[in-house]
Amino acid sequence: MILTITLACAIALTFGALGVLNALALPKARELAAETGFSVAAYRRIGVLQLAGVAGVALGLGMPPLGGLAGAGLLLLLAGAVVVHLRKGDPVAKIAPAVVRAVLVAPDGQPRWFHPESNAHGRPRVQLDHNPAKRLRCIQY
Repeated sequence: MILTITLACAIALTFGALGVLNALALPKARELAAETGFSVAAYRRIGVLQLAGVAGVALGLGMPPLGGLAGAGLLLLLAGAVVVHLRKGDPVAKIAPAVVRAVLVAPDGQPRWFHPESNAHGRPRVQLDHNPAKRLRCIQY
């Protein structure tokens, strides 16, 4: 659980800062929009999506499916960023931040709640056994 909270905080800090930068169309965001060939309005929409992803990841601490979906949405945004950089022929140094953020988000974007041997929190399901020697055991499907 500590790792999950740490990842959620790291995601919230990085994407929160980027989302505010883009949604408010601060000068750096306007410069990046012009550099990539996007309109400022498109960059604002990207910023709003980033902030929605941050909110989803934060709420996902209490509702894991929401956090997973938010992480998946952020991964899609990052995939789009990588595609834009590759199409422009940008050097690796410009692509690396998106890849690093994808590595940060990937553990949160995995659909843990669909795994048959885990509950909504990604932990194995357990069942009480009346035999004291086998008090707890994992359910095998």
